[in-house]
Order: sequence, then structure tokens, then C-alpha cells
Amino acid sequence: MNYLKIIFTKNYLNPIVFFLLIFNFAIVKADDIEIKIKGNEYTDDEVVFAIIKEKPVAISDEYLNYLLKSIDNSNLFQNVTVKIENNSYLIEVI
Repeated sequence: MNYLKIIFTKNYLNPIVFFLLIFNFAIVKADDIEIKIKGNEYTDDEVVFAIIKEKPVAISDEYLNYLLKSIDNSNLFQNVTVKIENNSYLIEVI
């Protein structure tokens, strides 16, 4: 703790910059949510990503429902399921 006081008092690291760095890493972490597509044999993954207009902000059931409705309403696939696995969305299409 005394080491931090020395750093802050000698202006080696401004406390405002410290908090901005922490906030910036939190934003980057939110962008790390993956969307994985499985079973897509006849359509490119880019087509599925083009159907999805909104990027996920966090892992939630609301976004899971959005993915399911968006892809299912495209009528490109016979069956669409969406799951949350390991902090990512897994889209299975047939």
C-alpha cells in the first residue's frame, strides 16, 4: 500500500489515468464475447453474421432470443438452436 502512495504522490502514474486504463480493459472484455456457428454446411458463416445486426454487449437470455429469432426468421435453415456455452453463444443450424 505504501508503494502505491509513493507512485501516486511522485506523479509516476496519475490516478485518473489508472482508472481510465481499468475502464478501457472492461470495455475490451465486453467485446470478447464470441458467437460460434456449428453445422453450417451450405451457407457461409459471413451470411449468418450478416443476419445478426446487433453485437452482444453481455451474455444474456434476451440476446439469445434475439439471435434465435433473427436467424430463424431468415428461413435459410430448417432448424436453429442457440445455447450459451463457456461465455459464448453457440448457434447450431441444420
